Amino acid sequence: MSLQQSGIKGNIIASAGISNLKNYSPFPGEKIIIAADNDSKNSITNNTVIKAAKMLEMKGAITCIVKPPENG
Repeated sequence: MSLQQSGIKGNIIASAGISNLKNYSPFPGEKIIIAADNDSKNSITNNTVIKAAKMLEMKGAITCIVKPPENG
């Protein structure tokens, strides 16, 4: 809700965990921003985020992963 209230336009969809993103079917060229935690590069979560982005791209989406500057 706070993303929408900040004035961001478009559909805002929340996933109850990064693993659920693989079930999403984007339309061709859909832009998807993944707001992720800034976990270490070798963490399971970070690798899962990268895999999810690649899977969405294989389905035709354009993805971008954003993370806060602080670790954790």
